[in-house]
Amino acid sequence: TLFVQAIYTYLVTNEPFQPRVLAMLAGFNLTAGVLVALLSAPLIGSLRRSYQKTVFQRREGERKAQRVERERMKALFEMVETFSATLNYQKVLSYALDTAISAAGNHSGRDGMVGVVLLFSERNELEIRATRGFVARDTSILLAGEEGILNEVLKSGETMLIQLPKNDPELSKLLTLHDYAVAVCLPLIRGMTAFGVMLFAHNDPNFFT
Repeated sequence: TLFVQAIYTYLVTNEPFQPRVLAMLAGFNLTAGVLVALLSAPLIGSLRRSYQKTVFQRREGERKAQRVERERMKALFEMVETFSATLNYQKVLSYALDTAISAAGNHSGRDGMVGVVLLFSERNELEIRATRGFVARDTSILLAGEEGILNEVLKSGETMLIQLPKNDPELSKLLTLHDYAVAVCLPLIRGMTAFGVMLFAHNDPNFFT
């Protein structure tokens, strides 16, 4: 930089370069360099800390995601083991609800996720056979499965989401669901036979992705 300044000064003034001017330029450059270093050091330090924080948060996020995935897989393996070890269908249904809620990283209740299993009775009505987080009043409700999301899921055999389940013509009969923003309904089908549905609800409308 000093060399360029010297050449520029010579070309502009067309006079031999003075050592005194060279010393002044050297002093100016040195002072400017020190000032820039002093002013930029905090900025560089802040940027370095911000980058390190970002890297740390990303790594922590990855470790958390891996931990959650391991816990979910563990819960699913435990569920399979339980299913294989018992012929008690009521125990299977209850454990299925617990495992699903646990695997989703939630707890049952008003501030978490609730679940219910509805199976067809001999009269071809959907009866509640197992619940998590549902009020006692709902356990005696019978649903036809001929309207709304229940009918769509049973006919299509596909899992479906519904916003504001309280507005569904049949789910609206379940008082518990009036407090929840979204529900996901899964068909229980084997071959051509529909046995019923499993349904989970959450108060976060974006919970089920």
